Amino acid sequence: LRKLYDTSKGFDVVVLRTDSFGFHSYSGFSGSPVLNTKGVAVGVVTDQLYNTLGYTSIDIIADDLTEKKVRFSENADQFDTRPFGIGTCMELATKACRKMKSRYTNNHIKDEDLETQLEIFCGYNVDRWEKEFRQRMNKWYQNTNATYKAAIDKITSLKTFMQGDELSNDCFRDMDYLLNRRESENSDDYFIRGKHRKELTDVISLMEVAQEAKDLSKKRFMYVHGDAGSGKTQHMCHFVERMSSLINIYLLFGTDFEAGKPIHSICKALHWDDVHTLDKLNAEMVQRNRFATFIVDALNEGAGTYIWLDLLPVLRAEIDRFSRLKLIVTVRTMEPGDMLNNHFKKGWVNLKTRGFSNLREAIEKYFDAAGIHENANDYLYVREFQKPLFLKIFCQVYHQLPYEYRKDLDILLLYQLYYKSRNTKVSH
Repeated sequence: LRKLYDTSKGFDVVVLRTDSFGFHSYSGFSGSPVLNTKGVAVGVVTDQLYNTLGYTSIDIIADDLTEKKVRFSENADQFDTRPFGIGTCMELATKACRKMKSRYTNNHIKDEDLETQLEIFCGYNVDRWEKEFRQRMNKWYQNTNATYKAAIDKITSLKTFMQGDELSNDCFRDMDYLLNRRESENSDDYFIRGKHRKELTDVISLMEVAQEAKDLSKKRFMYVHGDAGSGKTQHMCHFVERMSSLINIYLLFGTDFEAGKPIHSICKALHWDDVHTLDKLNAEMVQRNRFATFIVDALNEGAGTYIWLDLLPVLRAEIDRFSRLKLIVTVRTMEPGDMLNNHFKKGWVNLKTRGFSNLREAIEKYFDAAGIHENANDYLYVREFQKPLFLKIFCQVYHQLPYEYRKDLDILLLYQLYYKSRNTKVSH
């Protein structure tokens, strides 16, 4: 499929047929529904071009259909299997997560704070923080007294923001002035006092969150780091699996890359034939006013660790050429002298994984999946369980452990049994 942005011909998508039964002419096909690979109607045939079909997508005539009260579903993105379609992103995400099935399980415990930061970085739904601040500001204004309202009415930046303007530096300046304004020139008393002052302080906190989100969404490069087994791969797989139905996001692994040009490795991993695909992807994101994010998990793990000393700056430079592309990499926490650290000193957002955010919930969920009938409270003292990998290993070998070692853990015995089970599985 090829998207046309010039719709003067009367259609906006050209179909590239790959079957061996192509017709010499498609005369008479006009008006036929166009089904995608999911069997969902996504358009109507309108013309033929170079012995293939052109069709009008439902997406481009949505306003006209609404006006004529024709019912249609607006989740077309999830069925878009063009190269940069969300449907394709979802398929690629599923395949990538399947590759990590030995490390990523359905028992994953979502880290709300971590995933919120990732969402904002990817540019997803960033406006919600500003909207929440605007709603709270308007609510505070409506509930305050006439004196305070009169003072705010004289502050242009705040009035225009409350009416829908974007959050600006003037808003910060004037909110600070409002909070710290005195009753009179020689008075020590604040102009806004009591419960109104406390509520205004809470509103200002929301403003700061909104600005932080706005700033983070403008960043282009992020590295997520944490100790071995702290759940970096689990978090990335869960995040990509969840978000691939909403944004263009692509998950790759450090082992997908070879020495040379990293763009070639990306194209190979994502089954893109053309090395100029990034130009086309960026153009698509500009057209749609959103970002595409590449995640490369486990840079400094495995046999290919050292190639990233050369590959990472090259990959960053490639991504940096395009205004609508972003890059997230995950790394195992390094020693201060590790040379790879030098690449993250400038221009990278730093995000740390710390294991489970809710240990009791994690233990209960993992135990239930493994058929372990123990009270989670009895294991909260095991600090190693804070790391998803260790808890996963414990659950896999629990039924092989001697009874006396099921609560009084012997770490060495645990690993010996795990290695034995893995060797048995590999040999079979």
